[in-house]
Amino acid sequence: MSCLSASAIAGLTSSIGASAMGAGRDDCPGAGAEPGSASYRTLSSATVCLLNRERRQRGEHPLGVDRRLGRAATAYARDMSAHGYFSHTSPTGQDPGQRIAHQRYRCRTSRCPLGENLAMSTKPASPQVVVGMWMHSPDHRSNILYGGFRTIGLGVTPERGNEEPAIYVTEFGG
Repeated sequence: MSCLSASAIAGLTSSIGASAMGAGRDDCPGAGAEPGSASYRTLSSATVCLLNRERRQRGEHPLGVDRRLGRAATAYARDMSAHGYFSHTSPTGQDPGQRIAHQRYRCRTSRCPLGENLAMSTKPASPQVVVGMWMHSPDHRSNILYGGFRTIGLGVTPERGNEEPAIYVTEFGG
């Protein structure tokens, strides 16, 4: 499980070159959109598109979107936002595996690998920026490129018109 905080995002944002920031906007509509000004659907679709582009460029199969993983990710992003914490384990002790099991996720493989990436920023954080930062972080990159994952679910806050910090949650499943 991997996460990036606002300070990590600020530092990594400045290290990603302008060409990387602009890449992918044509093939992934909404890649430059920001939480609070774009719909959840736009942000989610753009993020999944960018993650799958990274996987395809490295010879991995694209991830299919799973509703149950999406519900787990969305509920967790909203919970962290509502209760002011940022961690892979909730204040009640619930971990990613428990959150995913609560949504009755069914693995497509017998091993059933699970993973989670988190990102939070008080600065504008478009899908392009977040995916770029994750790819510059060894643990996040490992989750994104892991060949055992088959599905993904994504949660992003805030909703359109809200100025709260941006929180991205990706749940990966096998």
